[in-house]
Order: sequence, then C-alpha cells, then structure tokens
Amino acid sequence: MLFIVVILSFVVIFLSMRLLQYRHTMDDLEKQLTYKLKTQSKFLMTSSAKQKEIQKLEQTLNQMFVRLSENSLALAQKDQQIQRMLSGITHDIRTPLTSIQGYLTLLKESEGEEERSAYLEVISYRLQMLQGMLENIFMDAKLNDDDYRIDLEIRKPYPILCKVLASFYHDFHEKNMEPSIIFENQNIEVYANEELLTRVFQNLIHNALQHGYAYIKITQ
Repeated sequence: MLFIVVILSFVVIFLSMRLLQYRHTMDDLEKQLTYKLKTQSKFLMTSSAKQKEIQKLEQTLNQMFVRLSENSLALAQKDQQIQRMLSGITHDIRTPLTSIQGYLTLLKESEGEEERSAYLEVISYRLQMLQGMLENIFMDAKLNDDDYRIDLEIRKPYPILCKVLASFYHDFHEKNMEPSIIFENQNIEVYANEELLTRVFQNLIHNALQHGYAYIKITQ
C-alpha cells in the first residue's frame, strides 16, 4: 500500500511540474504575443518547450504574423501606387483645364466669326482629351479589379494608330511637329483588345509630345 502511495505521489508531483511548465510556457508566449501586437515587431516567437503541441502553436503563430506583415506591406505599396496615380492624374488634368480656360477667355474677347470658330474647335478638342483622361482613370480602376477580364480579338493596329494620331492634331500643330509613319503592311493584324491598344498608342504619343522634340517617327 505504501508503495502505491509513493508512486502516486511521484505521479502527482510529475504532473504538477509538467503543468507548471506548460503554464510558464503559455504565459511567456502570451507576453510575446501581446508585445508583437502592440509594437508590430517582426521578431519570431520562441520558447524552450519541447512539446510538439507547443512547437506547432509557435509555428502557426509565426506563420500568421508573417502573412499579416506581407499583407500590410502589400497594402502600403498599393496605397503609395494610388497616391502616385492620383498625383499624376491631377497634373495631367490640370493642363487641358488650364488650356480650356485660356481659350474660353480668348473666345469671349474675339470678335470675328472665323476666330471664334477656331477657338471653339480647340476647346472641343481639349474637352475630348479630358474625356480620354477620365476614361483612362476608369480603365486603371478596371485593371486593378481582379474580376476584370480582357477580351482579345483580331484587330488591325494601323487604323487605330491613325485615329489616335488624328486626335493629337492640335498638339502636333502647336509643337510644329509632323509625325512620320512607316508601315510596310497596313493590313497587318494582331490579337489584342482595341480599347487597351488605343490607350497604349495614346500614352506613347502623349509622352513623345511631352518629352520629345523635332519629330516623331513611328515604324511597324
């Protein structure tokens, strides 16, 4: 009987020590977890526990924080991208608005019908450019939507390019530049989205007009 009591006593003592060890480990992990949540520190949670359950809990918590950190970084980068885009949009829209305001002033001061007609034509063109910029903004929103699907079809790029170039007529005139187009095969076809291909041409020509000089040469 005494032997059984001794054995049970050792078992109770062993279990008590193991329980205290578990409690100490959990308290330590809780402190680390609380600190990470408050400070957003990137250190990995660790403990001296050798139990597989505790080690698995540590791994799960560390993986969770790594994913949270990655998501937080992705959101920060996205926010910076949006801020840059908004800054660029503000700058791009201000230019045609300023131009329209200037031509409206000239329109009010003009007396001849031919002069008024010329100013109205320029204002109409600037409004079309502004509309195109707004469409680009909506397109950016579409492209950033994971559910957006790009439909591709067989298209001829040459007529699209000519249409885009015609929309920049006044810009070429103001810059005293005449675009040169060299297409060996004007009927060549590509697999593309017409809306996006148009936007590519618009952006390239817009950049060439802003940063180029003397002439613009477009080759197939």
